[in-house]
Amino acid sequence: MKLNESATNPMFVGAMQLMKAEDTPEHRKLFSEELKNATLLSPVYVLPEPQEGPDGKKVLAPGSKVQFPMITTKDKKTFFVMYTDLACMEAAIDAEGNPTPEIFRSNYMAVDIAEIGGLLAQKGPNGEENPASGIIINPFSENMVVGKEMAIYYFERKMEAVRAKAEAAMQEKLKSQEDPDKVIPFPGNRK
Repeated sequence: MKLNESATNPMFVGAMQLMKAEDTPEHRKLFSEELKNATLLSPVYVLPEPQEGPDGKKVLAPGSKVQFPMITTKDKKTFFVMYTDLACMEAAIDAEGNPTPEIFRSNYMAVDIAEIGGLLAQKGPNGEENPASGIIINPFSENMVVGKEMAIYYFERKMEAVRAKAEAAMQEKLKSQEDPDKVIPFPGNRK
């Protein structure tokens, strides 16, 4: 997640439009591939307010709390709200009859689908599941819904890839040792 960093996703927008026009297996595959690579934007409320860093960009203070806006549908389901680019987000902020609350107007986050999946997979303080049903992308134009399960799937695949990479690096490090039978003592053990 990156604070106030812009994004554009012309291929992803095209994939969404294709799928809206004709929901075929080929269009679903293209949508899925483009979603995996997309950087999405969301207005956020940050407390404490980010301060300007030495490079002139706003920086989050350690321990900052970041809140993403949610949208509730007529059937009482809640979704994170995401946009494909700044122009789409800014147009939605001022949408007639549906203005974005003032607290969400000064900052935004650039995120990928796996990061949102991680938020959706988090358990509450008492072990309860995140109540959100997924995300809505460009709610005032393409209005594409990505379910919670799909977002969590991308998060789990990303975590598997990270674990596999770490395991491969560990195996490579062990192979490169001169004496493969040498036992490396735990740093806390003393003889």
